[in-house]
Amino acid sequence: MNSPNGGVVQAALPADSDGVALPDPGGFDAHTHMDILGLPLDGVLDAARALGIGRVVNVGCDLPSSRWSVSAAAEYQDVYAAVAIHPNETQESSAEVGEGAPAPGEPAPPPTVWAK
Repeated sequence: MNSPNGGVVQAALPADSDGVALPDPGGFDAHTHMDILGLPLDGVLDAARALGIGRVVNVGCDLPSSRWSVSAAAEYQDVYAAVAIHPNETQESSAEVGEGAPAPGEPAPPPTVWAK
């Protein structure tokens, strides 16, 4: 895995000197951008689980990545979506913001999708 400063880092496994693992469901990665990896999500989640990460939040930073996050959260029980538009993306996204919003009376999003 490449670090932001250009170095290479190895993901550390949980210390298990006594064979103790993280309790179920494992660790929780609260800020991911799995949509930019370009890899099959099943494989990414399997790799995370192998390192003790049982649940993840995928953070959207524009409309396409937010929609991807919601779709992944709807499909995978251990994926949660954070929907956002980064301030640098507001000009491009402002015309689309109302598109696809649920009409009054439509069902709420899945419980893994939280909006403020």
